[in-house]
Amino acid sequence: MKYFVFSLVFLIVLKSFGQRDKVGEIMFYNTQIDSLIKVFDYNSARELLHSSSQLANEIQVDSISAIVYEAHAKYYYYTSDYQKTAKYLIASAEIYDKIGAKNKAIRMYNNIAAILGALGQYQKALNTRKKILEYNEIEDDLGFKISVLSNIGSDYRKLNLNDSSFNYLKNALKVSKENKLNPLIGAIYKKIQKAYLELNQYHLSIKYGDSVLIYKDEIERPLYENSIIDAAQALFKIQNYEGALQKCQLAETLISESKMLINLPMVYQLMSSIYEQKKQYKKANSLLKRRIVIRDSLLSEEKQRQIIELEQKYQTEKKEKENFRLKKESVEKDLKLIRKNNVLLVVSLVFGVVVAFLVLYQLIKFKSKNKALQNEMDRREEVERSLGVVRDNIAKDFHDDLGNKLARITVLSDHMVQSQTTKTKEEAISALKKIKLDSDILYKGTRDFMFSIKANSDYAEELFTYLSDFGEDFFESFPIDFFVEKHLHRNIKLPYYWNRQIIMIFKEAMTNTAKYSNASKAVLRLSLKANFLEISFDDNGVGFNEERVSDKNGLANMKLRADKILGRLEIISGSEGTKIVFSSRMPLNYKLNT
Repeated sequence: MKYFVFSLVFLIVLKSFGQRDKVGEIMFYNTQIDSLIKVFDYNSARELLHSSSQLANEIQVDSISAIVYEAHAKYYYYTSDYQKTAKYLIASAEIYDKIGAKNKAIRMYNNIAAILGALGQYQKALNTRKKILEYNEIEDDLGFKISVLSNIGSDYRKLNLNDSSFNYLKNALKVSKENKLNPLIGAIYKKIQKAYLELNQYHLSIKYGDSVLIYKDEIERPLYENSIIDAAQALFKIQNYEGALQKCQLAETLISESKMLINLPMVYQLMSSIYEQKKQYKKANSLLKRRIVIRDSLLSEEKQRQIIELEQKYQTEKKEKENFRLKKESVEKDLKLIRKNNVLLVVSLVFGVVVAFLVLYQLIKFKSKNKALQNEMDRREEVERSLGVVRDNIAKDFHDDLGNKLARITVLSDHMVQSQTTKTKEEAISALKKIKLDSDILYKGTRDFMFSIKANSDYAEELFTYLSDFGEDFFESFPIDFFVEKHLHRNIKLPYYWNRQIIMIFKEAMTNTAKYSNASKAVLRLSLKANFLEISFDDNGVGFNEERVSDKNGLANMKLRADKILGRLEIISGSEGTKIVFSSRMPLNYKLNT
């Protein structure tokens, strides 16, 4: 009997530590899978997923199976198989729900809703988010609850059910008021104000803008400034030019006090339009000139700061890379230590008391290690930056975009100096024109390059503002009316290096419109629906046949740039004009910042 009990204890302990070893391997595989996905090595990542699934099937632990399903969902998301992404997210959520990890289940369902929205299945996304509201645990996180209510409102907007959309937005407002969350109250008022402005319901937009003013001391200063600017735009639309001018002057004062001048060019643009409507053309022209001066001074003041930020960013990424390497080595050492401990444990099992002590010790240690690994998984978003690739990309872009122009200027200058006695006046002027053209391209290219490395250039709001400013300046030289439409309720941070590619795509599109379209109108649009980003540019020109166009390299380069950032570029052209559409589904772990 004693021999049987001893054998049973031995087998249980051996199995327990065997499972522990496999769990450690699964966690290690997941870390490796994340690293492989970052460098687009999907084949190797798929092999590790297969190995991880086999180990999970062997140990049959629900919490580990849920983690493995999460890893599968992430892999299929980055390989653009959203049906399988949703499938594995659902499997993970159901397990978390089953084992009582309600908060994790809620987060999984929230990700599922985002995927369904990205697939255009808005009704299913709506139903999933409503299911989230049924969990009692959501009451513990009011900020998350308000976010879900707001997203449900967005789903109704996509289904063209505006009444229901505003009901949920106002419900989110009600929850914020009941809990006296004044900053959220002001922020939601601002969101509703913006929504009515975009729906051209200007009087309602003005009404909710007045409500924002009540909470001006509670909300962030930029939010308050933007509310004043939105109110000015609404008043301008209903031809209340005096009211709009007062709001603009208030916005100018606030911006001057805060020293955050990024919105000042837009305010001057609106003030110029107001004075133009009032037929005060001298003031209108003066404000346009001030707008240009402010914009150029912002670029000049921040140039040195951007260089410093770039160097700091590189040093930070270098340090994070070293930390990641050390953590990887630590995990490998831990796995080796676990295997060594298992061998020692088998030898020591003859000592009953020692066995019991070792079992207890190892179980406690394993729980601590498991918690540390879980914390590391929670922090993996913070280490998903480009490391060594960053500097290579910057150097390559600088060489490709600017190096050739510098070389050409040098060659033309040397040639003029060496041939100045034999050159005719016409030839000299022609060479100087080429140098001027290359210098202008070099200046604009440098400005684009410096913007792309700014700390806040990865945000959709700043990127779209930059494109809008470029379009306004560019089309002033052509008989083309340029308009901007923006549907951005939250300012999303784009993955690094997207801004550079998007700028080059739409600058090429605007240049083609000016050169070939014979258009009288062009529109730049930005839209963010759930995690789906879309930027489009269209004109009412003569259109073109893509198969017959003489310069296919420009179109091919635009599509290649979209492919580099895993986006989709669609070119639609006909007798009624041309439309260029860039779209991409954002990774689920990118946060939307209000």
